[in-house]
Amino acid sequence: MSSTSSKPRGKKAAVASTLNAECLALGRRIKELRGERGITQEELADRSDLFRTYLSRIERGTANPTLSILHALAGALGVEVGELLASHGNAIPARVKAGSARVSRGRVGR
Repeated sequence: MSSTSSKPRGKKAAVASTLNAECLALGRRIKELRGERGITQEELADRSDLFRTYLSRIERGTANPTLSILHALAGALGVEVGELLASHGNAIPARVKAGSARVSRGRVGR
């Protein structure tokens, strides 16, 4: 018996790697579209009825949103779902600053 600490890499690892890459690409595209429209994460989250922290995770590629979430985001951005999935380069969009004081958008009690 050998005592190696590395995990075997097979089909599951390849699928996970592809999924991570797809989540990163999706997040970049959502951030790009949001930047083009000049809206903050807070505004997009509010329009999509999502928590801002969840939207942040989607944009960073650490969350895997459902189809219904993609529909909500596409509607809030004024695009079709397919437009979210289309890759348009790897440019990192400019940051968008909120124009007014921060307002809590907690969804507790809904």
